[in-house]
Amino acid sequence: MDVVDSIRRQLNSGKVKDRKEGLKQLDLQLDSPQFLHQLDANTAKLWPQDRLTFGTWPGLLDMFLGFLQREVLDAGRQLDAAGNKVLRRIFMEADDAGRCGPGSCNLLRRAGVAFDKLHKVLEASEPPGEGFGTPVGREFVAVLSKVLLPNAQYCQRSTVATFQGLIEEVMCRCESLQQRIAAADDEAARRSSAATAAGRLAGQGAAAGAFGRGKEALAAEAELHGMAGLLAGLLGGVPGQLVPQFVADTASFLVEQLKWLGQQRRYGRLDVQLLASLNGLLLAYGQELRPHMATLHSPLQQYMKQAWGERNVRFKEALLCYCRLAVTLGGLQPRAQTELLTLVSRDISAEGLTWDLQGNKLQQQLAALAATLYYQQAFTAAAASSSRTRHTLSSTGAAGAAAAAGAASGG
Repeated sequence: MDVVDSIRRQLNSGKVKDRKEGLKQLDLQLDSPQFLHQLDANTAKLWPQDRLTFGTWPGLLDMFLGFLQREVLDAGRQLDAAGNKVLRRIFMEADDAGRCGPGSCNLLRRAGVAFDKLHKVLEASEPPGEGFGTPVGREFVAVLSKVLLPNAQYCQRSTVATFQGLIEEVMCRCESLQQRIAAADDEAARRSSAATAAGRLAGQGAAAGAFGRGKEALAAEAELHGMAGLLAGLLGGVPGQLVPQFVADTASFLVEQLKWLGQQRRYGRLDVQLLASLNGLLLAYGQELRPHMATLHSPLQQYMKQAWGERNVRFKEALLCYCRLAVTLGGLQPRAQTELLTLVSRDISAEGLTWDLQGNKLQQQLAALAATLYYQQAFTAAAASSSRTRHTLSSTGAAGAAAAAGAASGG
């Protein structure tokens, strides 16, 4: 395709004007149905051993990733608005379900390279995680969340090390956003207190000091939702087994995030996403995390008790699932287990409760947790009874032996 060769020469040019013109032309071509269908046809003809050409979807992506390498990693420049738009469009158009059907995988030959290149661009930003705050970083979130991670075949073309690097970047970004939200809330509280004091002095009452959450905190919170969703996608798409210590560190991070949310007593979609990620780790790496479970659960015991009465169904399902996993993996001390059993017993004996274990997922989770708790309680009681019996028999045997020895000595 001659037009692609022309665009490639422009993107490889040392002149800024030529590179901008190349991006403009590529954006225009992506608006052309004929151009898209030609790329589809050329890609469909590729055999696994064939050399890539720029007139195919993986070849076009390879060409743009090379441009991204030169612009951002080598020259230290940021993509302009046109470059970010083209980046997003290549990924979105390549596997457009309306044109190609579901699961087309047109980028399969370069999916692993794409994961690696996105990670390297993000990793180049300082401090860690701040790459997601750049315009190109925000495009990466969309590309990863909507194109690469939902496709299991794309994920399998990457490596565990690349996924761990991306997960680290996401966690660093979440911590940075959390700090921004906390600082903004503290500032709002300070201004509110000052305004309240001023209002009282002026005789206007306490209402004069009412301040809501500022735009910066709201924007940071919205981005945090996106990061939590991206983290869940990355953890669910890892092409292999994560390093055990990395798993423990990730679980600790999720616990700290949930603890912070619990302090605000606001339970919603963000909690659901974080609990789902934590549950996924416990399901996939339960044996590796078992030695850490008591430490992991301790900060969440208060969170669990505070949030138990929430009516958000998805949140309660995720919370019940976590509780069952924590009990199974031995994360609850006897007192904590008794507190949880009290909460569960209250729910299952609630007045007017009608059981529907076939269709009600929340009730299924509640029944499964109750069964796990009752089994643990019975098992603990049986183990304690057996221990007492062995101790009694041991004591009786020792006394009998002593008596026999005494009788022998006297005889």
